[in-house]
Amino acid sequence: MFVNVVHEVTERPPGPRARARQRRLEEILAAGLELVRTEGIEALTTHRLAAELGLAVGALYRYFPSKAALVAALEGRCLALLGERLEAVLLATAEVYPPEDAALARLLVLERAYGAFARERPAEFALLGQVLADPRTLVPGAEGAALMASTLKLLTRVAGLFAECERAGLLGPGDALERAVLYWAALRGALGLAKLRAHSSAVDAERLSMEMARVLLLGMGAPPARLARAASVVRGAAAAGAGGTAR
Repeated sequence: MFVNVVHEVTERPPGPRARARQRRLEEILAAGLELVRTEGIEALTTHRLAAELGLAVGALYRYFPSKAALVAALEGRCLALLGERLEAVLLATAEVYPPEDAALARLLVLERAYGAFARERPAEFALLGQVLADPRTLVPGAEGAALMASTLKLLTRVAGLFAECERAGLLGPGDALERAVLYWAALRGALGLAKLRAHSSAVDAERLSMEMARVLLLGMGAPPARLARAASVVRGAAAAGAGGTAR
C-alpha cells in the first residue's frame, strides 16, 4: 500500500531588505524611462541616472552593472507591457466582431491599442522607438539577442493577423511578417508626431495613425467597403465598451 503525502509549500513573503531592494529597482527603472522620454536615449547614462536619484554610481552598479544592462531591463519590461496590452485587446474582442469582418477589425483594434499605449505610456513608447531606430547596438551579446527575439515574437503575432486576413480574401498576397513590420513602423512614426499638436491643432497624431492604418491596408488590397465596415464595427464596439480602446 502506497500513501501519497502532499507537502504544501508556502513561499515566504519577502523580507524588509528584499522589499527595499525591489522599491529601489522600481525607482531606478522609472527614472531611466523618464530620462529617455524627456531627453532621449543619449541622456540615459549610469552617472546621469545616479545623479538624478541621489545615488553613488557604485550603488547603481549593484543593480545594473552597465548602461547596456539597464537598457535591456527597460526594453524587456516595455516589450512585455506592450505585448500584454495587445493580447488583452485581442482576447477581449475575440467574440465581438462578425466573422466576415473579424480579421480586418482585429488589425484596426491593434492600431487603437497601440495609440492608447503611446498616449498612456509615453516613456515606454519612446524607449521602444528609440532603441529600435538607433543604428547602434545598444544592448550587445545574449541580452540583445533575447530582446530582438522578443520583438520578433510580438511582430510574428501581428503577422498572424495579416495572414488571417489574406486567407479570408481581405488582403492581396504578400509576406505577413513584412506587412507586420511595415504596419508597426508606420504607426510608430505617425504616433511619434504627437508633439506637433502643441504647435498646430491640425496635427492629431492618433488620427494620423488611424489614417495610416487605413491607407496601408487599402494598399495591401483590402476592399474599401469591407475596410470601412470593419472600421465602423470597431468604433461601435469601442463606444459600447465591448472591445478596442475608445478615443
